[in-house]
Amino acid sequence: MRAPFAVPVENRLAEIRHLVASGLPTYRFHVVPLHDFQTDATGMAALFARYGDAVVVRAVPGDRHGQRLTRIGARYDTCRAAFADLEPSYSVIVNEYDPARYCGIAVTVDSGLLIEMVAEANLEGLAHGRAIPWHARFAGYAPGSSPLLRSPPGTPEAVRARMWRAVLALSVRNADDGALPHFVPRTGYFEFVFSARTDSLRFIDCRE
Repeated sequence: MRAPFAVPVENRLAEIRHLVASGLPTYRFHVVPLHDFQTDATGMAALFARYGDAVVVRAVPGDRHGQRLTRIGARYDTCRAAFADLEPSYSVIVNEYDPARYCGIAVTVDSGLLIEMVAEANLEGLAHGRAIPWHARFAGYAPGSSPLLRSPPGTPEAVRARMWRAVLALSVRNADDGALPHFVPRTGYFEFVFSARTDSLRFIDCRE
């Protein structure tokens, strides 16, 4: 499954703000102007220490001509040195590094929500068709009815259970179905992971 559209790198900050505002479970993102990241050594070292230096650090350009740099599991001093020659318009995004046991993509299609998952941290391969996923389709559900989550025979129950957790997170109540509540999937493109450490569901991209 491919992403429905390419996203310019200068929109990454807007993407993260939209993800946080979506209400979906996600990480806590710390956005810091490059100048503050480079000069506030005490504050930044404390931020890294809060996560035991297990962080993802991204330097995001302020325009489309800059390169986005990412460091995973690196110490603050290492990141500061790596970002030393960047333009002042850059911002730095810091969040917890939590390796994934499963990753997945959910996208709106004509028949509802199509979900694809793989048992590895390989979202790029999944998004570009280089990984063979489990898949399922979800149309909607009402309390007391059978969930319409259809997947091929042989899909592991552990995968189906996690797909259903993603469906629940992406479901919204439709008030147009008489007196009974009915839940339908949100419209858009979503990327998510399940933590290898805690099995927590976290969304990392949300385009609606």
